[in-house]
Amino acid sequence: MSLLSHGLRRAFTRFAFPANRASVHNANGRRKSPRYRRSALEPLEDRLLLSHGPSVVWDGGGANNNWTTAANWVGDLAPVAGDALVFAGTGVTTVNDFSGTVFESITFNDNDFKITGNTLTLDPMGGVAIRNASSLFNFIDVGIALQSASTIEINSGMLSLLGNIDNGGNPLTFDASTPQGIAISGVISGGGG
Repeated sequence: MSLLSHGLRRAFTRFAFPANRASVHNANGRRKSPRYRRSALEPLEDRLLLSHGPSVVWDGGGANNNWTTAANWVGDLAPVAGDALVFAGTGVTTVNDFSGTVFESITFNDNDFKITGNTLTLDPMGGVAIRNASSLFNFIDVGIALQSASTIEINSGMLSLLGNIDNGGNPLTFDASTPQGIAISGVISGGGG
């Protein structure tokens, strides 16, 4: 039984029926039937749901290597703002042809991918913005704009960041399993910690 259904049942039992049914009588000595009270819902304040976007996986099935080509993604659905992009399969040079679209993160599950095109804007909501989980090399040859505290994580292999990185004034952490795990060619700016 879920907590919600248990809580509702307890509330109904407690408020709908008296604890001792035999002791409830009217003035004539007749037993009163239990009274049912309508439940009321109390509105809560607005809340921001901090959920991560769905993962969209590259399969390279399109006629070109553009990110907006739906056939390049599993399920033939191009990514939308807030999605976590995963690059898997045979490595190719991909083209970020989105302009101003903010994605959650980039993960490389396989080798030899190179991201080119427009600036890559990421908002990992304080988590991992870029993860290299492949065993060899991957490249990001565009500028990177980060909109929240971010980690660039290299679990194995090597990641080359060839463009400038703007941390937007947010903390930026590099987490590499080996010292040679990351190469940065561009300028890191933004004044974050």
